Amino acid sequence: MGIFRVFLLFSLASPLWGQGGCDDPGPTEVGSIRPRLEVTYLRNYGELVIALEQGHHVTAIFNSRLCTGDSEDGDPVMVVPLDPWSRQATTDGTMDFVTFNHQLIDGDGNFVLIAGSAEAATGNATAILVNINTMNASIVQKTTYNCKINEGAYFVQKRYFHPSESLTSYLQLRGALLNGEHVTSVGYGERCSNPFPGYRIAQGGSFHLQFYIQKIGRLRFLSFWIGTDDAGEEYILLEYSSLALFPEDSLNFLSIQMKVRQNGRVEIVNSAYDIQTWENEYPFADPLQCDIDVSVGFYRVPGKIFLQSARSHQTSPYE
Repeated sequence: MGIFRVFLLFSLASPLWGQGGCDDPGPTEVGSIRPRLEVTYLRNYGELVIALEQGHHVTAIFNSRLCTGDSEDGDPVMVVPLDPWSRQATTDGTMDFVTFNHQLIDGDGNFVLIAGSAEAATGNATAILVNINTMNASIVQKTTYNCKINEGAYFVQKRYFHPSESLTSYLQLRGALLNGEHVTSVGYGERCSNPFPGYRIAQGGSFHLQFYIQKIGRLRFLSFWIGTDDAGEEYILLEYSSLALFPEDSLNFLSIQMKVRQNGRVEIVNSAYDIQTWENEYPFADPLQCDIDVSVGFYRVPGKIFLQSARSHQTSPYE
């Protein structure tokens, strides 16, 4: 089971302001990054997972000077968005942790993966920087930073304009996507009709669902499309993906696809492709069977409700 620790699932209370979130992490050791009114600092693992479950946009800040690591390149400050993220907690209580992955091209043109994690039992957070060979996808260098949450690793969430309004039906989701709304998704795998065995919590999410529209027969997008199945029924297919570092330095391409049907059912297919062999190493073959607003949440910033009416359907510039 441990080999899939990095990323298990695709990847509600009021905001943490006034419920234990704090404005300042204490000593201003984050470097030049000063606390601002626009963010809330999450002081421990419990506050972190509550924020993620609510669909908040969270960013990790690692000040390597306050962490232990094996870097020979000075003491960098790393700012990493938790997008996508995943949380796993086993039924036997042996594991409860959050993972997040982010890839980028650095200033020297190197392809870099940042594999981050936070753990409930220890209160630690880890960032692993992986320099990847762009010719053969092999690992050139790997650097690990081990930190304490709120003592070297800081997690902050946006306080305002966060996606707290739920899209509770197919038509609301469809309307928000077609109107260019920034939709955030959170999956609660333990609430689906066929949850993963051995896990009491299997959650994940992403707020990177931007898209372009191209009309060739059907509406198709980079991050989602609206198509028809064999029976001629329209559905929405959403997807997000990321690289992840598995044990024994195995790099995998993770893909999470969500097929949303008009009756509110959501079929989730998770895949983990080894980038050397392109074999799917995901441990659970059967798709998760879930429902909008029960086991899959779609959220937008509060404001105008984009409910797809017959009139808006006819006047949409994308159809």
